[in-house]
Amino acid sequence: MKKAFALTSALALGLTTAAFAGAGSWDEAVDGGADAGDGPFTGFQSIMNGGGPVTTISGSMDWFNLGDHVDAYKITIKDAANFLVTTNPAGGGSFLGQDGFEDDSRLFLFDLAGNLVMANDDSIAAFGGSLESTLANPATWTANGGALNNAPGTVVNGQDYVLAVSYFENNITDGGGNGQADFTDFDGLQGQNPLFAGAAGWDDPGDFDDGWTYTIALTGASGMSAIPTPGALALLGLAGLAGTRRRRNSN
Repeated sequence: MKKAFALTSALALGLTTAAFAGAGSWDEAVDGGADAGDGPFTGFQSIMNGGGPVTTISGSMDWFNLGDHVDAYKITIKDAANFLVTTNPAGGGSFLGQDGFEDDSRLFLFDLAGNLVMANDDSIAAFGGSLESTLANPATWTANGGALNNAPGTVVNGQDYVLAVSYFENNITDGGGNGQADFTDFDGLQGQNPLFAGAAGWDDPGDFDDGWTYTIALTGASGMSAIPTPGALALLGLAGLAGTRRRRNSN
């Protein structure tokens, strides 16, 4: 009965992870099955892969006159010291306009309360330069010659965060027009702007959004551990009940 219970348990848990493509790659449409959501206010896509590493996230966003201009994903930090996220092709990422050429991305990392941990518009030359974006452990950032602005936070092993990707010049702003990230220094790693007085939401100007596809490359991150669905829990309960009945009948 132990073997049967173990098999039933494995099948039940597998119901929540079967869609994941594996090998560390997550696709917004294929694995997530829908738009990732804007986060941290209007939802996000939790990457469910049994807690395994996530090395790439792929997806797409709409043209400026349509509605999808931010994609957000819930991830877990597993290696804070080497944490790195980038849309830079040299690092395995990309941010391509509808014309197939590299375009101008922005990356944001939030805690689950919606506070900005770090953000970047254009990464410094040591992380690929140009218009691609990079997030990294602040110690790594300064070691590579980059500036830290408004005290970007450090990530913590085992903690969950929301990673958002958008385009230049989208930002979360308050009612007075202050951005949650102050991108005065495009190349710096940004913490939360001290003038920011509470989120009104993404300003979403759409001026430069021409319908993008992207691949975000990640180091030091994982997805969520599998949580049995109600149906899976029911299967586990039936397996346990069967085991109990068998033990009673054998007495």
